[in-house]
Amino acid sequence: MLHHATAQTPTPPKRGAGKRRARIANALIAVGAVFLGAALSTAPAQAVPVEAIDPGTITITHTTGGSEVVLYDELRVSADWAAPPNAVAGDTFRLVLPTEFNVNGGTFPLEVRGGGDAGICTVTPKDGETRAYIDCALSDYITGKDDVGGLLWFKVQAVTVTENTQVEFGVGAGNVMIPLPGSGGIVPRPDPMPTDVYKGGFVVTGHESVIAWKVVAPGNRVNAAGDLVIRDVYSNDLELIEGSTDFPLLVHSMARTQAAWDLNEWDDITDARVESFPDTHELVVTIPGPIDPEKIYEVFYHTQIVVPYFPGDAFSNTASFNGVDRSASVTITETGGGTGSGVPRGEIEIRKVTEGAVEPDLQYLVDASFTRFGLAETRELPLAAGGDAQRLNNLPAGTVVTLTEELPALQAGEWNAPRYTGAGVVDHGDGTATITVLAEQTIEVTLTNSLAVPETPTGGFTLTKEVTGPGSELVPATTQFRVLYTATGPEIDRNGDFTLTPNGTVGLGDLPAGTEVTLTEIFAVPLDVADADARTIAFGTPGFSVSGGAPSETASFVIRADETVAVVLTNPTRVTNVPGTVTPPTANPGGTGAPAGLASTGGPGSLVPALTGGVLVALGLATALPRLRRARTRA
Repeated sequence: MLHHATAQTPTPPKRGAGKRRARIANALIAVGAVFLGAALSTAPAQAVPVEAIDPGTITITHTTGGSEVVLYDELRVSADWAAPPNAVAGDTFRLVLPTEFNVNGGTFPLEVRGGGDAGICTVTPKDGETRAYIDCALSDYITGKDDVGGLLWFKVQAVTVTENTQVEFGVGAGNVMIPLPGSGGIVPRPDPMPTDVYKGGFVVTGHESVIAWKVVAPGNRVNAAGDLVIRDVYSNDLELIEGSTDFPLLVHSMARTQAAWDLNEWDDITDARVESFPDTHELVVTIPGPIDPEKIYEVFYHTQIVVPYFPGDAFSNTASFNGVDRSASVTITETGGGTGSGVPRGEIEIRKVTEGAVEPDLQYLVDASFTRFGLAETRELPLAAGGDAQRLNNLPAGTVVTLTEELPALQAGEWNAPRYTGAGVVDHGDGTATITVLAEQTIEVTLTNSLAVPETPTGGFTLTKEVTGPGSELVPATTQFRVLYTATGPEIDRNGDFTLTPNGTVGLGDLPAGTEVTLTEIFAVPLDVADADARTIAFGTPGFSVSGGAPSETASFVIRADETVAVVLTNPTRVTNVPGTVTPPTANPGGTGAPAGLASTGGPGSLVPALTGGVLVALGLATALPRLRRARTRA
């Protein structure tokens, strides 16, 4: 490729330094005069043009194996070269190309038989009537060596139609005629009139970094009723060239006939609207309707490659004609000398996927960083969920590519770390990934984005059992009370039960804030005290007190974030058959048989003194039974 030098701005001298420098210069001149003769006698020979190309070895071949040369075909020119015995580093030799050929500018190494580079060749394209030529400069490689030579080759394009079967090369002081492939000279390229919308592109001959694009729409293939809107999206590695006479942007039309197409005569469309959007790499051209079905419409424009590029790099472009998409790709070819040949290549394809309720139509940017042919590069790849994949091509095998995503801002929520997946993809978990390029393979990378799920705040509650009243001291500590609960909400639907003992506490935690909890106690069966007095303990109406509030028969409350609701369940008691008193059962107005003033938590006849030890066992008091019976025996 052509290498450009960087211009340096000279630094102006400081004031007052002029006379001092003049005195120093005069002294140096005087001293230098003493050594001038000796210096001239030992100076190396001055570099001069030399004859190095063997004219008899110049050949022209097809790069695609065609039998005849067609206008704009790519051809390969090769020749043997040999440095003269008296050649020195810096000597040059030139090959002037036929007027029928042109070539892209660039440089390539001058290869030597057996390996090594003996210099560098610079390619200069045609400039008006000046023919294209190649200059090669010998390097220090030839110093002290004999018989230095090798093969010189490069690619050209046939740019002029001719019936001549030979073309003229300039070698040194003379010219030589070399036959073209085939037998028909350079023939016109068949160019049928397009019958459908299409997109194409090519590297501008003589300007390797400029790509010309054309989008063509026959009027009978688009909607004739309204405007024709052509939206062209070019590669992120390109910039639109605007305001240039050498590389113009044209919007024009011609009659839809083969004769007009062959003449290539276009009429400018002066009322077309052209809009450029550099940030999104878009060119939008609106041609006012109605669209004439008997015309062909074309938009022709140029882009500049703005990233380092090498032979094999491809640049893509997609055009939409009123919603009908067409794509094209242009590949940079080698200039000559085998630059980059023999190096296996591979590519990486990156596709965007989103998961969950991600906002639609977001645009994502991914930086791809790598070093290629000793040059560090960073490419910015635009991605959209469900959109086209972005591709990095022409990467030498073994190249390590680092991907880093810049996530767009969200109206609400937060991103999870990007997730990279694919064969050979190393996801570092910090929004970056690395991929090592494999020869002749495409590594497919899927880049997934999702929203972080916020943690739901939680809380809980505790439930403590208290037994009160005259019979509280007679209730065994192992007595079990059963409480049912339900916990419902957007994120929970649970139910279950607790078993409590007097003064015991249970509870639940990690309940989502907003959960509604309901508590209900199963009725407490009255207890017989197995002593000589045959007393019975009856339980009154249970009371749930939530956070110190007034008691109620059931509890209902809502869980709040980072809080624990304290619930106390109180069971009042009453002792019947107290010695020295007679307390006959009183009918319950509710018809349950329970004494008036107590909760109807027992069944019918729950206060009858004839309750047996079997009831005590059912209530978990079997362990107390032997002790109570022994106490009665002693009495």
